[in-house]
Amino acid sequence: MTIGQVSQASGVARSTIRYFEKVGVLPAALRTNGVRRYDEEAVNRLTLIRFARSAGISIRDLATIASTDRTASRNGAWKERCDPASMHSTP
Repeated sequence: MTIGQVSQASGVARSTIRYFEKVGVLPAALRTNGVRRYDEEAVNRLTLIRFARSAGISIRDLATIASTDRTASRNGAWKERCDPASMHSTP
């Protein structure tokens, strides 16, 4: 998928996707002839990032999670940390 296709599928602006790559929240895309190429995992991760941001998680914290996540199961660690069912609210 191109950055435009990922942007449309995830609802995240292309400039924001580039920013997320730059700060380490989103792994850098592979490039083919200078064009970023993403897989479906990028759309899933961007969806989780949007959710986390709406829950008030900072970009810095997301970058920390992403760096930790590189040693764990990529998708599983993010889903566990961002799963609304696993978040406890106080009364």
